[in-house]
Amino acid sequence: MFRSRDPYLRQRTQLINAMHGDLAEYSVLLPTSRASVARMVAAVRDRSEDLPAPVFEMALLMVEDIEQFTNKVATIDKTLKKIAQGSPEAKRLRTMPGVGPITAVAIEAFCPPAKSFNRGRGFAAWLGLAPRQNSTGGKDRLGRITKMGQRDIRRLLVTGAPLMDVRTCTAGQ
Repeated sequence: MFRSRDPYLRQRTQLINAMHGDLAEYSVLLPTSRASVARMVAAVRDRSEDLPAPVFEMALLMVEDIEQFTNKVATIDKTLKKIAQGSPEAKRLRTMPGVGPITAVAIEAFCPPAKSFNRGRGFAAWLGLAPRQNSTGGKDRLGRITKMGQRDIRRLLVTGAPLMDVRTCTAGQ
């Protein structure tokens, strides 16, 4: 269920970007944000912009598809939230900053048991968030993050990281 959500999100994003580009060609300039999608849809539906008929028809088709994908994602999100509410492990994971119901269900579904990791670094390495090491002779040389682990959870955690409040995350806890 979790992985079936991703193609809908990708297709919706592709349609939004395509519609944004098409409208920009006809001087309908809107900011590239999630909030501007509603304004884009309103501009097309209200015919508030002076668009040629073929462009208007294609934009209406895109709006319908965007709404369909949005509804499908919302349905899957509802189901995932119900699963997260019924799982004690997901409830515990949701207490961490930046972890919502979808991330909690993904961690519960894809991660091995927490007992298999000795420390947090092992979990970070499993996710692919540990730096590559090229150390020799007592010199530690850390490279870029490897990104070789579980990419679905890593993406969700990195996306949720901006939601964290720095004041609640202090070193030494």
